[in-house]
Amino acid sequence: MRQLSGQELLHGVALMDLIVEYMKEHYRDSPAYQTYLNRLKINQYKNRSERYLEERANDEHYTIDKTRKLQGNS
Repeated sequence: MRQLSGQELLHGVALMDLIVEYMKEHYRDSPAYQTYLNRLKINQYKNRSERYLEERANDEHYTIDKTRKLQGNS
């Protein structure tokens, strides 16, 4: 599989934006679109949680164990 160029990536992102806008207009009330929105919210929450854990791990008073739980060092 070849690596995409920056221009191809931009075109892909623009296409995804168009698809999402189309879905918003035409499928707003459909269960599939609602499921998509819910998954998007869950992924955003997971990303924020991961960033929070990474930031706290950089603090000398905390470590992250193998189960990704925040542990305070005393």
